[in-house]
Amino acid sequence: MVDVRSTHPRERAPAGGEEREAPPSVRELAEREGPPPSAMPPSSRLGEQLARALPPSARTLALLGLLLIAVGCVLYLARVVFIPLTFALMLSFLLSPAVTWLEHRRLPRSVGAAIVVSVLLGAGTVTGVELANPAADWIARSPGVLQTLERKVRPWRRPVKSVSELAERVERFTQVEERKAPQEVTLEKPGILSTALDTVWAVAAGALVTLFALYFSLLTGDVLLARVIAWVPDLSQRRTAEVILSIQQGMSRYLRTVFAINFTVGLAVGVAMVLFHMPNPLLWGALAMLVNFVPYVGPFVGILTVGAVALASFDDTTRALLPPLFYLALASVEGNVITPLILGRTTELDPLVIFVWLLFWGWLWGIAGAIVAVPLLMLIKLMCERSQVLGPVAALISRNAPARAR
Repeated sequence: MVDVRSTHPRERAPAGGEEREAPPSVRELAEREGPPPSAMPPSSRLGEQLARALPPSARTLALLGLLLIAVGCVLYLARVVFIPLTFALMLSFLLSPAVTWLEHRRLPRSVGAAIVVSVLLGAGTVTGVELANPAADWIARSPGVLQTLERKVRPWRRPVKSVSELAERVERFTQVEERKAPQEVTLEKPGILSTALDTVWAVAAGALVTLFALYFSLLTGDVLLARVIAWVPDLSQRRTAEVILSIQQGMSRYLRTVFAINFTVGLAVGVAMVLFHMPNPLLWGALAMLVNFVPYVGPFVGILTVGAVALASFDDTTRALLPPLFYLALASVEGNVITPLILGRTTELDPLVIFVWLLFWGWLWGIAGAIVAVPLLMLIKLMCERSQVLGPVAALISRNAPARAR
């Protein structure tokens, strides 16, 4: 008889015909799984050791970090597509109540969406036509304006100039031998006007994509949401519908309030520029309204721009300081008193989170990213507040999170 436990490499068949290979033992299988650790490459051993050493939570965080990096790369490379879609999403939150109101007046939703988009297009076209010539004129005059500013601030630069001249003298005294600098070849860069025209064409193309996406979003937004809700189990459909509706209403209320506040700020700045006899007051009012969508950085840029134009337009220094000082006082009152009082504490975000968020989206998408950064952060906050799993994220980005947690 053949011993079953035998480790001989071959065993005889019961019928006494052919010999067949003996099944490998567990030890042999283990040895066949791979080379010994000493024969593995150092990178493979390190990766295996890290995989075994990291707990499941750390591995999950690592995968999440890689996913975020991949998403960021996609958003950056495809920003030409995502920027208009993001603006269309925010405008749909802002204008969907108007379309719903027209639908309740027995107007088809397609017609209501077309009317709202047409009104938006008309208002944007009129504003662009009115502001295009003054903006192009100031862009063309920017070199002269800079020279005028340099001439007017020259008396304030005398102490700094004295220090610079002293540093140059010390450098010439310590320099042993002067060598002829190599000749540099520089390529001619496009002018400011050419760059501005390219920017205008890019903005116009993005605006066209935004209008089409906005129309279809206003037309089929509720239908898409109904389809999403239909995927949810029957027991959770009502809760899902309530959460989506509350997020829509919260974003619509927030954007309407912010738009009204920024429009008021722009109107106040425009009226003040008329009273101060500033050139092109409508342009500076529109600029104040636009930059006010970017917290902290936007008003600072607006104040500097108005101050530079005032210094270049008025010979009297006291008269030139009145417009930027008024803008500074208005921005301070709006940011610290009016906006918190109207929006309430429930919509307040942590200033540090806002600043970092602005830096990220400004680096990723430029000016467009800085404009949509805070609305996107508010959308994330509203979504996380209505989720038990993501509740800590909402508490992290909110200013009054400890009080709400209690």
